[in-house]
Amino acid sequence: MFRKLANDMESTKAALESERKIQMLQMQAINALWKKVSAIQPEGGDSQNTVSVSNSTSATINNTEIVKDLAQTCNVLQNQIQQLQGSMQDIVKFMTIFSQVPGVNQQLKEHATATQTEIVAVHTPQVGI
Repeated sequence: MFRKLANDMESTKAALESERKIQMLQMQAINALWKKVSAIQPEGGDSQNTVSVSNSTSATINNTEIVKDLAQTCNVLQNQIQQLQGSMQDIVKFMTIFSQVPGVNQQLKEHATATQTEIVAVHTPQVGI
C-alpha cells in the first residue's frame, strides 16, 4: 500500500511541477505580448505602421488589428492561467485530504521531500479597443 501511495505522491508532484513550468512560460508570453502592445504607437495620427518582417521585407500592418490580436492572445493566456491555478488548487485539496488518511501522514514525514512552488502574478493593464 505504501508503494502505491508513494507512486501517487511522485506522479502528483511531477504533475504539479509540470503545471508550474507551463504557468511560468505563459506568464513570460503574456509579458512579452504586453511589451509589444505597449511599444505600438501610431505615428502622426496615422493608424498604419511599417513593420520589418523576419525575411527583411516590409509590410504595412494596421495597429488596431495588432492590438486586438495581442489583447485576444493575452485573454486566452490569462484564461489558461486561471485554469492552471484551479488545477493546482485541486491538487492541494487532494494532497490535504490524502495526508489526513490514518498512517499516511507519518509515512509522508518519513519519506517525502518538500518542494516549493513560486507563483508570480503580473498586472496587465487593459487597453481600450
